[in-house]
Amino acid sequence: YVSLIRSRISFLSLDLQEEVIRTYRSLISDHAEPLHRKYGDIVIAKITKECYKPLELVKTITTFYRGTMQPPPVKPMAYVESILGGLAEWRQMLVTFLNENSRVEWTQAVLVQVTKRYYEMANRLLSTVQKTQDFLDKQMKIGQKFTERANVMSDSDKMSLQLFLDITEFGRRLKSFDVELDRFEPWLELLGCVSSLEKLKIFIADEKSLRGADGLDVEM
Repeated sequence: YVSLIRSRISFLSLDLQEEVIRTYRSLISDHAEPLHRKYGDIVIAKITKECYKPLELVKTITTFYRGTMQPPPVKPMAYVESILGGLAEWRQMLVTFLNENSRVEWTQAVLVQVTKRYYEMANRLLSTVQKTQDFLDKQMKIGQKFTERANVMSDSDKMSLQLFLDITEFGRRLKSFDVELDRFEPWLELLGCVSSLEKLKIFIADEKSLRGADGLDVEM
């Protein structure tokens, strides 16, 4: 566009031509930044919405284990792999027309929102699990937890362990986006809501030995 402008103002002195071009570039820049931010907000919202869809499957943990006699979990559920799948695809497409700084900024924005939503879903599930377990304990008038009886896991503990495994796997996937987990506040909050469940990992080895499964690393 600069050459076109020069052809239209060629009758001006060189100094004036440069002044006109600088002014034009300034006007373009002033309008480009707001447009870039607006487009970024639209893209971030779209990617985030895609990532939210698999998170809805967190709710299925209760129906999978409540009263179904399912064995204790030994690995993450399949939905975890899909949570950030949409973001990974978008990042590949954005490489062609977005600079590195913008890609990092947009990726970070999506990860923050998705991790916060996961925290909300996890907290809601754990609250429901605890209320249901408290109700069952009162109904059965048992003064001890099911897990203390013959080393058998209650349905509630199975759900909690499944959520622990899922969130642990989600943390691994965050790392693939170059996230420093120990400095990523949304992740630390998410991890905090399941950190007390780590003790349930003792059931994994027993269950895997019964199934003859391969080893599973569930370290944080």
